[in-house]
Amino acid sequence: MFQIDQTNYSSENGGTNSESSFAQIGEIKYGNNPGELLLKYGEDEALTFRIDEFGHMNQLPNRMCSGQIQGHNFIQMYLRWGDGRSGLIHEVHGQKLTSTAGL
Repeated sequence: MFQIDQTNYSSENGGTNSESSFAQIGEIKYGNNPGELLLKYGEDEALTFRIDEFGHMNQLPNRMCSGQIQGHNFIQMYLRWGDGRSGLIHEVHGQKLTSTAGL
């Protein structure tokens, strides 16, 4: 289960922010290349990355993104697209489920 906190921001034309938070069932599986993982954390949100020996995510979309897998059950990511004036932020917190019964 992933908890996604999403922020759309813009400092143009007086500045605006919109925020939303939602829970989504997702999955982590092996990617197409050796050592690669694919994370699906929203209806249309997917991300391919690699993990170093400390659990940190590498090869994320840009230098403003970061993430870490903590043990076998938790994942945290900060993903940011855009520039200093406008863009999109996803803060993703995931926990491994042993069952999806009742969801």
